[in-house]
Amino acid sequence: MNAQKSVTGFATIFPTNYPTSYGYHFNFGAQREIKPGLVIQGDFVSRQFLRRSFGTTVDANRFNSAEGPVIPRCTGTQSTDPRAQCSVDAIQVRDPNARSSYRGLLVKLDKRLANRWLLTASYAYAHQYSVLTIINKRDWFAGYGEYGSRQVFNVSGVLDLPKGFQISMISSMSSRAPVNPGAVGGAATDIDGDGTATQWLPGAGVSRFNRGFGRRDLTRLIDEWNNTYGGKPAPRGGTISRLVAPSGAYQFGDNFFSQDFRVTKVIPFRDRYKLNVFGEVFNAFNFANLGGFAYNLLDPGGFGRPTTRAGQVFGSGGPRAFQVGTRLSF
Repeated sequence: MNAQKSVTGFATIFPTNYPTSYGYHFNFGAQREIKPGLVIQGDFVSRQFLRRSFGTTVDANRFNSAEGPVIPRCTGTQSTDPRAQCSVDAIQVRDPNARSSYRGLLVKLDKRLANRWLLTASYAYAHQYSVLTIINKRDWFAGYGEYGSRQVFNVSGVLDLPKGFQISMISSMSSRAPVNPGAVGGAATDIDGDGTATQWLPGAGVSRFNRGFGRRDLTRLIDEWNNTYGGKPAPRGGTISRLVAPSGAYQFGDNFFSQDFRVTKVIPFRDRYKLNVFGEVFNAFNFANLGGFAYNLLDPGGFGRPTTRAGQVFGSGGPRAFQVGTRLSF
């Protein structure tokens, strides 16, 4: 094993023969021309990625677990004795055995440029899975679940107008990603004593909210937590926190929508030269596209409340923005 000093002061251990991640890709599709210049295509896509990092280091020593660390805790003068077979802290390991997968049905309609206009519309219905976080140090795959938008739809088109004008547009839409409400409170929410600070609601599974679970399920699971665990002794000492159901207009994430337009004036000169003068508007309908949601039930006031907007900087999806520019081609 090789170790390097991390910015947190802990040693991060890498396997001596750290493998390169790899993936298996499978694609099957069919394409048909509906009429000249108009083609529809459908594809089934499967991708399996292996030997991936878990995205964070994992305490293989389980130093803070209720049963104690894997390597016995040092006592007395053992902590300064290099020969002592004991440990004084977590042993952070960068493990390369995570995996992720993508399964998707992709449909595309393509209208090639003819009669002054072209159009492309694409739709994806997908399932994406990965280890979202380490929620159980005894079972690193306990946090394996779905992530990302299940449905994505995009449309783009260009229309040529008389006198060198051109109008183009891009529409982008995607559905909410699944979320995992829980409690982050150290020993006070570590109901199984494995040493993690984050505990997702028991009975909710992984990535079920926005995938069939909603507000009523959240209230029910909070009641079950309080009846089963709340106020009782915690495996690592102290008392397990009771949870308070959030109130008000909280939400489990947000859909994404953006509509962008461009108007271009093409000015040809000197045979080979063209000057394009254009004006653009991003997110023309000023959809909020909220983000920055937190789902910590120990902070019911901030639960499910947005703190940012997607695309805080200038561009598609952010607050409505305008831009003018020129481009010289030759």
